[in-house]
Amino acid sequence: MSEVKYSWLKMDENFFNQFGMKLMENLEDGHHCEIVYIKLLMHCLQNNGVIKRTDLNKPFVMELAEAVGEDVGIVDRTVNFLLKAKMMEPVKGKEYAYTFAAVKATIREAKK
Repeated sequence: MSEVKYSWLKMDENFFNQFGMKLMENLEDGHHCEIVYIKLLMHCLQNNGVIKRTDLNKPFVMELAEAVGEDVGIVDRTVNFLLKAKMMEPVKGKEYAYTFAAVKATIREAKK
């Protein structure tokens, strides 16, 4: 029997009421973007809160879409919004790596 690994993502109780989430909700397919965002958050937990590119021959958004099992178009809209809203940002000093503000806060709290 294979071993199951569990991860947790501690979210602020006002997560969906935060300004960025309210803006995302108003996008075309905003609720779907929220689901993609949560999938991206869960995906990055496998790598200590960072999403790293693994296939430089493939567009980044396509790689993410395959990783979370979503359509490239919706992932592209979600990532573009997250970058503009500064909810997703490049990792300083690491090319092709991104992190999320929500995950950084969770990791910081877990280390206390």
